[in-house]
Amino acid sequence: MSLRRHVNKIQSLIGIVLAIILLYYVFREVEWEKLKIHFTQLNPVWTSAAVIAICLNFFLRSMRWQILLVKPERPRIIVTFAANMIGYMGNNFLPARAGEVLRCIYLGRHSFVGRSFSFATVITERVYDTAFLGLAGVIVLAFISGIPDWLTGSAKILSPIAVALFLFSLSLPWFEPAAMKLTAKIKRLKLRNRIESMLSSGIDGFGVLKSPIRFLAYNLITFIIWSLDVLIVLILIKALGFSLPVSGAILLIVALAFASAAPSTPGYLGIYQFVAVEILPIFGLSKEQALATILVFQGLIYLTVVMLGLPSLLWLSSGNKTNAATSEP
Repeated sequence: MSLRRHVNKIQSLIGIVLAIILLYYVFREVEWEKLKIHFTQLNPVWTSAAVIAICLNFFLRSMRWQILLVKPERPRIIVTFAANMIGYMGNNFLPARAGEVLRCIYLGRHSFVGRSFSFATVITERVYDTAFLGLAGVIVLAFISGIPDWLTGSAKILSPIAVALFLFSLSLPWFEPAAMKLTAKIKRLKLRNRIESMLSSGIDGFGVLKSPIRFLAYNLITFIIWSLDVLIVLILIKALGFSLPVSGAILLIVALAFASAAPSTPGYLGIYQFVAVEILPIFGLSKEQALATILVFQGLIYLTVVMLGLPSLLWLSSGNKTNAATSEP
């Protein structure tokens, strides 16, 4: 058995064990009747509005990825969207964020985007998201008291790292000549060519945003995406008949993102519930209300991902790599 398979098995085991521990911690001493009542009070109109917002969020995330996918030819937006939804479906049911690999694989099969380049754009997404949320977290934490120690500690560690990665990503394209000179010293031709190809694709993934227009468009969509996440939380709070300030919804989204940096469980099962019962009671919600909120939030995301992801998987699994790209600049 290869080393990679051993690592994957260990990651899966860690994810399952972590999910069990967190779910036990979260659901112990829960008043199940109260939790059941909260679900029965769910307003269908507001719930439908949340589903629409979730679908819009997924489309915006695909548009944002599309901005990065410029080499050698930009894929059609429908292909990017379908590959993205397959990736999200993979993240929901597989450990260790395996969906990130899946979306790059399916995009590569139905476009002319190289796999190394698409992986680099995924890393670019993560760096920019981490930097954005790190900044948002620092601002929100400065005005809210009673924050759990694990969150303030995570913010203190991740925020400087996020800023450093962000600045590094901006400067990375200018280091390409020096990096290529180093790889030129590798004597084995096959190895050198492979490293040069991966390095060039990786640097290109960050270098796409050297264009001021792309940079502004990318960051504007990023702001809208995360603002929409906050809005979805507030809509679900309304649907359940609870009350939560905007700062509470922002803190919840930031905390979910920070917690996701930990060893990942399939679909973040246990992690989301743990974060909710740690964060939402700060703003006056009971444990049962916090659980109802996050279970509906996560459940609707699961449902939407499956509804959009399964047709995408069937389509991209049956098609060939033809007419997959657009010549748009």
